[in-house]
Amino acid sequence: MISRQPGKRALLFILVTVLIDTMGMGVIIPVIPELIMELTGEGLSRAAVYGGWLGFVYAGLQFVFAPILGNLSDRFGRRPVLLYAVGSLGIDYIFMGLAPTIRWLFVGRAIAGIAGASFTPAHAYIADVTTPDKRAQSFGLMGAAFVLAATLVGGSMALLWKATRQPRESAGTPRKTGGTSAGQVEPS
Repeated sequence: MISRQPGKRALLFILVTVLIDTMGMGVIIPVIPELIMELTGEGLSRAAVYGGWLGFVYAGLQFVFAPILGNLSDRFGRRPVLLYAVGSLGIDYIFMGLAPTIRWLFVGRAIAGIAGASFTPAHAYIADVTTPDKRAQSFGLMGAAFVLAATLVGGSMALLWKATRQPRESAGTPRKTGGTSAGQVEPS
């Protein structure tokens, strides 16, 4: 049996997958408070509560599905599971971008939580395709992709979204307008 040695393309595939996965977090974290306030018509204090629950749903489903995706990647291969995760994250991004209600955001975050557990198969894939002497370097590149995507790329895209977005109406009902000025506390 001929052993095929995975090349740099396999490592590049993993790094791009992690970059895409993490970029989504970098985009959504800065804009989620405004998006929640826009969808619910609530103030910042109530939006923070919704944001906390959205984070809980995302993290809780990642916690539950990380071992499941790890087992699926052992059984069916790393690449198909990672491709499923990236495709699911694409669906999440569509939900988040087109969400007419807060419920849609919760559905999107649930999808992202299930698919966002892709770091388990990604780490396993790196361990599979690198030689022991290059493994630490490969994991370092993965960490760099994580930081680059979350801070630079994701943050820049979030700033672009904030600068170019237009408030939208949902289901024909006008949103509450107004807010607080600097130094005022909004009642909850």
